Amino acid sequence: RDILEYLIELQSYENQFLPNALRQFFAKLDAPEERNEYLSILIENFSKRFHACNQNLGLSIGMLLS
Repeated sequence: RDILEYLIELQSYENQFLPNALRQFFAKLDAPEERNEYLSILIENFSKRFHACNQNLGLSIGMLLS
């Protein structure tokens, strides 16, 4: 899990349109075929990173997860 978080921290989503950033994210990390806890972890970590890169948008992490 620490490695996953580190890999996500290496990504920059600054000034990117959210759907495009998500596509870029899943182009680099394979999405699981089934909806399970791993997918939830991926989405949560992506949301945290997207938020960190785009704090000027005024979106909360909770809004990104909705």
